[in-house]
Amino acid sequence: MNILRMLASERYGADRTLVAVQKVLFLSACAIWMLYNMLTASLFAKWIWEGLSLTKVYFVHTTYLLIALVELIRIWKGEYGKSDAVCLAILIIMICGGVFRDDSGLVCGGLLIYCARKFDMRWVCFTSTCIMTFGLLFVIACSASGVIQDIVLGAGKDASRIRHCLGFRYPLYPAQYLFTITLVVCWIRAEQIHLWELALLAAMNILMYHYTDSRISFFCGILAIIVSLLYRFSMYRRWRSCGLLAVLSLSFVFACLFTLFMELLYGIDPGNTFINKLNPALIARIRLGLNGLIEFGVPPFGQEIPWRGAGLDINGVSYNTTGSPDYANYIDNAFIHIAVEYGWIYAIGIIALFTVASFKALKENDDMLVLTMAIIAAHCIIDDLAVRLAFNTLMFTFAGILRPLNRVGERTTDEKHIDDSRPVTYIGP
Repeated sequence: MNILRMLASERYGADRTLVAVQKVLFLSACAIWMLYNMLTASLFAKWIWEGLSLTKVYFVHTTYLLIALVELIRIWKGEYGKSDAVCLAILIIMICGGVFRDDSGLVCGGLLIYCARKFDMRWVCFTSTCIMTFGLLFVIACSASGVIQDIVLGAGKDASRIRHCLGFRYPLYPAQYLFTITLVVCWIRAEQIHLWELALLAAMNILMYHYTDSRISFFCGILAIIVSLLYRFSMYRRWRSCGLLAVLSLSFVFACLFTLFMELLYGIDPGNTFINKLNPALIARIRLGLNGLIEFGVPPFGQEIPWRGAGLDINGVSYNTTGSPDYANYIDNAFIHIAVEYGWIYAIGIIALFTVASFKALKENDDMLVLTMAIIAAHCIIDDLAVRLAFNTLMFTFAGILRPLNRVGERTTDEKHIDDSRPVTYIGP
């Protein structure tokens, strides 16, 4: 009996060690990839690409290697099954356009989500958001201290819209990072969130809006805080009883259909009064979306597109040297953008993943996640950054779809080392 206990103890210790190794490898891959994306989205890009002469190959290949090591450990432990192979095949189909075009953001992002499937979903979202928070504070601190420039953009002849980039290459980038941080905090804290936490988030969003004047991220961030406040006082029970949450779980489908309807109406009847009022309010996003569909089309696996926007190059110089408002062709609407650039297969896949993640959250009574996904869907009508893992760590919730739920013995890597002597019914994170 003592020998059996000793063997069980050794196995328990070995399992814990392997779990810790997998977590360290995954977090290392996640940190390398996310911080590289954040630094190259800032004026540190010049330091990395020219000063250190480092290309994305160094960072991307290191990320691939770390992900491969995690998967090899799982295969060695016998944790790799048919469902894992099926999910990998679906993932490859979705991101194969990125493979052919050497799009590391698409490929690395997809592989990181796949690698996260056996970890606790909340832990992955929380830790990756902590990495994002560190990167955001680091770049802003360097900008404030003069290590890198804080480029100020003025829009309009009278410079009525002053926007600080805060060390980044576009004012919306820091605002989008803060928006994601706000969503993750509101979701993870849910009904346990304190009023001072909501007040702090609101103050941070107001301060960010003051400097960047990024309206969509600010309004959606404040909306998330208000929803979290209502959720804090048990308003979600009324939402669930009236079926509102069930409707909101389809937010991405509704947002996509709304986008297509607006583009179709604008194409058929350009003189429509409603459209002519809505398009300027959305800063010509409807017109740019329709122009992109006509000019580039929607291929199945994506295409290389010479985007022209209002961002800065690595030297902090605006890409729009002409100053012409007709210079830009960048499509801000997420649904049209991913369909045009990444293909209709990837676009359908992303919308399906967001929708299934919302359904899964509804099934598990994770009401705050359903509400969070609805806010992201509204944000996607105006901007495309929310469908990029580097800007939205809530896409790691897709990992929860990749492992079976509510089945006896199905547990995450975090749970498997606890006690293998008795069956466990897994009911979600």
